[in-house]
Amino acid sequence: MDNWNRLLNSLHFFTAPIFCIFALKVAMNPVHEEFLAWQLTLCFGSVFCVLTFVTSRHWKQPVYHAAFAYLGFIVCVIWIYCIANELINTLETIGFIFKISDEILGLLLLAMGNSVPDLITNRTNAKAGYPVMSMSACFGGPLLNMLLGFGLSCTLGTVRSGKDLQLSHGPMQVLLFSAISISLISTLFIMVCMKFRVTKPYGVYLVLLYICFIVFALLIETNVIKGWN
Repeated sequence: MDNWNRLLNSLHFFTAPIFCIFALKVAMNPVHEEFLAWQLTLCFGSVFCVLTFVTSRHWKQPVYHAAFAYLGFIVCVIWIYCIANELINTLETIGFIFKISDEILGLLLLAMGNSVPDLITNRTNAKAGYPVMSMSACFGGPLLNMLLGFGLSCTLGTVRSGKDLQLSHGPMQVLLFSAISISLISTLFIMVCMKFRVTKPYGVYLVLLYICFIVFALLIETNVIKGWN
């Protein structure tokens, strides 16, 4: 039926908004006096559900069928948000049980979870004959995470709390910024000197740089290196 199910898609307008507001933990927020957000969402969802069922046919897609793609995208983003929150809570629990700092959890577990799929994809693209695409993705992905991820997180945090966020500063943070700076600055000079040609020694250099970074991070975590700031 041309990727269209009248009953199912009508129910999506009813269930998706309810799921979103409960997932975002705003369902119990008052909208007007004793009228709560989930009640208002339930009313609007019911109206759109009925309208979709009445104005559509079983055998043909309606003209507004594309709107379901945007609705599905929003729901997927909220699903990812919920799963990410549960992942963070799980990592914090593991860190609390085994007395591991948040920095090490982020560097070893969370970073690998974020980067291993990109590593496989970029390697596949490079072997398929698209090294420029892979190189761009290697820098574009972290740039997106740092600018949008960090920027949106800080913005939402300051809006919710009503005050500036206080970031911790210590040896681990110095190591993080130092490793990023060394990697980016050295890559800039190496690329210019090699006329933007990537060779095997450059790849080995990056791998060794990452290994040194992890080693120093573990030394700081185990208090072998103290007072480095």
